[in-house]
Amino acid sequence: MKVSVSNVQQESFLYVSGLSVTETIKLCENVEILPACCDPSSDLIIEQSGSEVDLGIMAIFLRRVGAQVKVSGATGKELASRAWNAQWDVVILSALFDCDAVVNFQSDTPAELLTSDSRLAVTNHHMRGSINSQYPVGSEDIDWLNVHFHNARHLLGVDRFSDAVSARSSYRWHPNPRAQLAVLWSGIEGLFDIQGETVFKLSLYVAKFLEPNDKEQAKLLLSDVKKLYKSRSSAVHGSKIKGDRNLLVSESSKLLERLLRRCIEVGSIPNIEELTL
Repeated sequence: MKVSVSNVQQESFLYVSGLSVTETIKLCENVEILPACCDPSSDLIIEQSGSEVDLGIMAIFLRRVGAQVKVSGATGKELASRAWNAQWDVVILSALFDCDAVVNFQSDTPAELLTSDSRLAVTNHHMRGSINSQYPVGSEDIDWLNVHFHNARHLLGVDRFSDAVSARSSYRWHPNPRAQLAVLWSGIEGLFDIQGETVFKLSLYVAKFLEPNDKEQAKLLLSDVKKLYKSRSSAVHGSKIKGDRNLLVSESSKLLERLLRRCIEVGSIPNIEELTL
């Protein structure tokens, strides 16, 4: 991904597809996610396109922008750095809400005010992003983000967390459930720094991390994770996957989401030494 920002800009707008918001959400100082509506004419799309590839991306995604990230900065260098980091904010939201939220465009103009005089650049040439649906960020989501999102940003500096975020935000890019399971479980295992197939140990860590104060729920969760782990092993080793593959992907995805949210809420990744006590 690239972000194009001139040295004279004070604000930059990252257009997001796959996500819709109805009110402003402050993600951190100088970074907000806002509602967006972009309905350019065909002539405007052609005018803004610098190449045939850009034309194709703009034609597919520009009218499907449902949110925009507003980034402010005192200098062009500061603005570019914050805009780059803000793309990771969208990756976090994609992981948390299990949606294909992607930054496909950057502009000096809010999406609803886009004109032929605006500076508009394609920031994602991988043709990723939902064209069929948008996740509507609701009031409960906003309340949770207001309380916890700063922890998510802080944890991005931890490889095990950022890898898990990437796994959940990208597993949909693979059309095969076997590949999706492998990606999701790489995120789950990575959070606990598991080396090799240790199904009981991993299941125990997950259960204790997610249900530290309820032994009965932890016991049930341990059993569920052990069953899910079998699908992971089958997926990775190429053996037959028993059960509904799509359901196994969905349950594995929800488990990774629970783990990510727990990490964010407590402000840290799992501490293996504490979990073994």
